[in-house]
Amino acid sequence: MHSNPHLPADLLDTTPGSATRGVFAPPAGWEGSEQDYAALIRDRFDARETQARILFIIKYAAQGPVTCAGPYATMAARIVHRLVKKCGKECYNLVVK
Repeated sequence: MHSNPHLPADLLDTTPGSATRGVFAPPAGWEGSEQDYAALIRDRFDARETQARILFIIKYAAQGPVTCAGPYATMAARIVHRLVKKCGKECYNLVVK
């Protein structure tokens, strides 16, 4: 899975199949639980080709508002918030839609 580096960091779409829109979207047809979703994002964080994009989003979330949308929006917001706090920062504003 390759993430488009030109995508805006202020919208995390968690809709399955919208992977071309970012690393927080599961693959098309995916129907996992919130725990499965967290594991998917953890795997993507561990993968060299997607880790940089996730770190960019975390840095952005520490400086400006980020909207999480789609069926896993709440879990995505929790993940981003936890990672920002691990960096010793506070999230500016996370919106769940």
